[in-house]
Amino acid sequence: LFQTVPVGLYRTGPDGNLIDVNAALADTLGFASPAVMLSTPAHEFYVDRRDRELWKERIDREGVLHNFEMRLRRRDGREIWVRDSARAVRDADGKVTHYEGALQEITAERKAIDAVRVARERLERTVKELEHRNREMELIGEMADLLQSCPTTDEAYNVIAHFAQDLFAGDAGGLFVIGASRNLLDGVAVWGEPKLGERVFGPDDCWALRRGRIHAALSPDSRVRCSHLTEDLPGASLCIPMMAQGESLGIVHIQERPGRSWAVLGDGSLEPKHQLATAVAEHVGLALANLKLRDTLRTQSIRDPL
Repeated sequence: LFQTVPVGLYRTGPDGNLIDVNAALADTLGFASPAVMLSTPAHEFYVDRRDRELWKERIDREGVLHNFEMRLRRRDGREIWVRDSARAVRDADGKVTHYEGALQEITAERKAIDAVRVARERLERTVKELEHRNREMELIGEMADLLQSCPTTDEAYNVIAHFAQDLFAGDAGGLFVIGASRNLLDGVAVWGEPKLGERVFGPDDCWALRRGRIHAALSPDSRVRCSHLTEDLPGASLCIPMMAQGESLGIVHIQERPGRSWAVLGDGSLEPKHQLATAVAEHVGLALANLKLRDTLRTQSIRDPL
């Protein structure tokens, strides 16, 4: 029965060396016969040799061990998962004479469990990301609503700084607006204690304004960092141009703070951060353009054009 039962059976001595194995176990571990397997040191079967000591410790403590799962190495080098149920056989004095047990391969089962776990974790991450994105959209909506009610640009700058603190939680940044002369940008709002360097600079000092699109410096020592960032930065940075009605209004600048790490995609981009920063810059740019148009109309309505 020991040799013909289709379940892997074995006996080992107290030192862990194999005493007897059946044909099913030899086949599971890739041996042509039990005799060939018995000539192999038992410790060579364990992928993690600590499993042997843990296995022995639990058997000695509990008497019978059920569903102890571990990795073993076949003769061809392939690793497999097995479920082992074993017990210690003792003499009249309570001394362990040998261990015996049944072993079953569960590699396919483990792969299925791991696949389900990975899928569940991926789904949980997706749900959290969606919840986070929904919260960001809610904050952007609230900010846009308040900006529409701001009578002055100074009040609008305070609103932008307040919501940027929540939207870019843990990061620092600033809002730079192009003046009426069109040759200088001025820092009108900051959040998170950024290292901005120059608070007033020309449009040519920012790659985002030169190129008309978002510019990222993925490391503090990047050679394509904007010239207006004269201080040493702790991490990556983004400059996002604000455009409205075909006109450049300034930039939104964001800095990675110490202890944080922005998610970088395989192509080297900061896509999640890009999307949020672009959405914020669009709403802020549109709100500032509306305020500017409102001021222009107010001035025209109360002043003689001559």
